[in-house]
Amino acid sequence: MFAGVERVLRSVDRDSAEFSVAILDVTRVDTINDPARALLASMSTTLRAAGKNGFLVDPDAAVIVPGRGFDDVVLGTIDDAVAAAQDWLGSPAPSIRPKPDPRACLSRTKEHRSDQRAPRRRHP
Repeated sequence: MFAGVERVLRSVDRDSAEFSVAILDVTRVDTINDPARALLASMSTTLRAAGKNGFLVDPDAAVIVPGRGFDDVVLGTIDDAVAAAQDWLGSPAPSIRPKPDPRACLSRTKEHRSDQRAPRRRHP
């Protein structure tokens, strides 16, 4: 895990001029060692010192243990992280998932119904 965190930190450092807020999703991380955890914590500190912010999606508290001073940037879902990032930026949060077009849903339903013809009834 340590090498993976180092790659993330290098990417953040290299690309930091291109963003104001970063979101790191560690939902599928089961375990993390203490040095990697410390590197992630330092990333948050570095971003804040540069006038930026970072949010961590860690629903199982696998990476950042609650009560360690990062509770304001550790969130349970991507949607929550995007909303927090938008709040921090001062703009309304857009929906991450596009809303389905009701007309498209309706036309698919009609196509589906036309493919399934009712069985013919036998007359006595």
